[in-house]
Amino acid sequence: MEGAGAIRSNEGAYAVDSTPTLHIDSIINELVGQVEDEHDQSWEPNFTIWQTLLKLEEATKDLTLEERRAYETQLLEKLSKIEDTTDNLPTKKSLALLKNVLSNVLGQSQLPAGKYLAEKVFNEFNLPNFKILLPGEEEPSKPAFNSGLVAVAAVGYSYNRWGRELVCQGGWELLKAAHHVARRCAVQALLFYYPNSPRAGENEPDMVDFDKAAERLNLFEKRAT
Repeated sequence: MEGAGAIRSNEGAYAVDSTPTLHIDSIINELVGQVEDEHDQSWEPNFTIWQTLLKLEEATKDLTLEERRAYETQLLEKLSKIEDTTDNLPTKKSLALLKNVLSNVLGQSQLPAGKYLAEKVFNEFNLPNFKILLPGEEEPSKPAFNSGLVAVAAVGYSYNRWGRELVCQGGWELLKAAHHVARRCAVQALLFYYPNSPRAGENEPDMVDFDKAAERLNLFEKRAT
């Protein structure tokens, strides 16, 4: 089934060419082209930019910091030029997030992209006392997942389509949903439920609206009775 609830596979290894520099340049051009083509994309998630980020992460992991920094500078300059050509706030915010992810992938910290996005998403919750996991837990409880689901969707609202795809990856990582298909589907469905521009006669959604939407879509996990 395709649509907001459909899960795209991120599996598959990426072989690095025998000509690493040309290969990395090709990935960079691919990524920039995907960002430039945003206006041609439907609202349905396809995770192509995320897949390209994974390819870049794999292709540059064995480079020196100096070499990675050179690619970072090149990419950020290209993305900044795209940013200068748009007044669309969700696109600008998505570009800022993408540049942060790239600086992590190509910089000194080099957290895996998914873990970095999980930290970014959690920080945007602005809920410092919210606990995803309690001591001894390997995955969130049903109440914690339900709360996190709404919070991730609310964070993602102000991003464009591919920006929400990055938030989605962070949400999956944060809520330990990598091997939990139903939870992955729930996060993706709620993230893409509301378009950036409110429907006619509606205000921008808040946390209460996302909570009600999750109820309507039957996305909340029920406690055993």
